[in-house]
Amino acid sequence: MASQRLVLWFRNDLRLHDNYVIAEAAKMMSSNRKLEVGCQNVACRIPATSARALVLILLAHVPLPWQIVPVYCFDPRHFGTSQYGPRKCGVLRAKFLQESVLDLKTSLKGIGSDLLVYHGTPESIMPTLMSKDAATTVLAHEETCDEELRVDRGVRRAIKQLKGDLKLIWGSTLFHKDDLPYNQDLANMPDVFTPFKEGCEKKSRGVRLCAPTPRTLPPLPADLLEKAKDSVPPLDALDFSADDVARARKSDPRSVLAFQGGETAALGELCM
Repeated sequence: MASQRLVLWFRNDLRLHDNYVIAEAAKMMSSNRKLEVGCQNVACRIPATSARALVLILLAHVPLPWQIVPVYCFDPRHFGTSQYGPRKCGVLRAKFLQESVLDLKTSLKGIGSDLLVYHGTPESIMPTLMSKDAATTVLAHEETCDEELRVDRGVRRAIKQLKGDLKLIWGSTLFHKDDLPYNQDLANMPDVFTPFKEGCEKKSRGVRLCAPTPRTLPPLPADLLEKAKDSVPPLDALDFSADDVARARKSDPRSVLAFQGGETAALGELCM
């Protein structure tokens, strides 16, 4: 039986709560289980004839349970300079990102999985996660800005050569774009906020319920367990100076609160 692999590519969505990528993965796994159970039930009810033999042949081609591979890439381009000169990411933001990734890794371990953490471009990392023995799909949230879209195209080209597929899912806005009272291409969406707000209030389908938080995920495939031991790259590996690193380790007395990265800290703030 052919197995299937889902690579969950985390980007600006470092959480389990209300994550449409994880929800889509759960939906795909659920439909696979229903297909397998359905074939088994049919096979048991048909007499031992050629018809039953046909069902058993179909059952033999039902995919094995999905392999789930959560991954995050510390893309070196995020820590370089922009075309205008300044750095794209300061040391405090990088520290916050480190904390968020580590928190996600801990959360995934708590439901039976783990997070693979890489320091490299997604275009070079994703092809290494393609499986020779499994049809591989990369799931990620859809982005809208130029640099992210270029990365999407690069990833799609890189994994297509290895028979991989990239599936992008919308899930980063309060209103889902499919629920807006405008054309699919949003060509008639107002440029000014007030008429947009009024249109959504009167004619949209409303804000969708949060995507369910998974209670469990399959463990990582055996060939990736060693890589799961890697943690986030240190700040100096992200090209920050020793002075920057020292500054990031000190709390600033001017701060109104201690800014801790990660879903756990965020949910704690919401519940206060």
